[in-house]
Amino acid sequence: MVMARIGSWVHAYTRSAGVWIHRRHRFRPTTSGGQQFSVPEPIFEANIPAAPGLFAVQVPRPWWLAGGLQPIHFGASFDLHRELMVDGHDDFVAWLAHHRSTSGLYLSICVMDGPDHGARIRESARLRRQYMPRHAHSVDEFLHGHSDQRETILAQALDGGIETQ
Repeated sequence: MVMARIGSWVHAYTRSAGVWIHRRHRFRPTTSGGQQFSVPEPIFEANIPAAPGLFAVQVPRPWWLAGGLQPIHFGASFDLHRELMVDGHDDFVAWLAHHRSTSGLYLSICVMDGPDHGARIRESARLRRQYMPRHAHSVDEFLHGHSDQRETILAQALDGGIETQ
C-alpha cells in the first residue's frame, strides 16, 4: 500500500515536471500540398543538404490549438545549404520578427532533384497560395480580383503613385 502511494506520487511528480520543464518536441515528417517534407528541426540545428529543393519555415501553433507547427514561409532554392546556412535568406529577419518565433523557428526541406528551378519556384508559390492566402498574391492576381478598379489603380500608379489617406 505504501509502495503504491509512493509510486503514484513519483509518477505525478515526473509528469508535472515534464509539463513545466522544457522538453524537445518530437515531430513527424510533414506533407504540405502533396509534397513530402522532412521532420521539422530547429532552424539553427538543421542538417541541410547541398541540393536543390523546397523548404518550409514553421513556428509552433498557439497552445490552445491542436498543437503542431504552422508554416510561415515556403521557398525554393538551387542549393538549400548555401541559401539557408551560408548566405542567409532575405526574409530571415522577418521570420525572427514573427510573433511566435520566440517559441522556436523550425525548418523542413523537400529535396527535388528532378524538376528545373522554374518548377520549384512555381511549386513554392502554389504552397504559399494554399497555406498563406493573404500573403501570396501578386499584383496581377490582386488586380484580377478587382477588375472594376483596375484602370483606376493603374492610372493612379502611373501618374505618380497612389495616395494614402
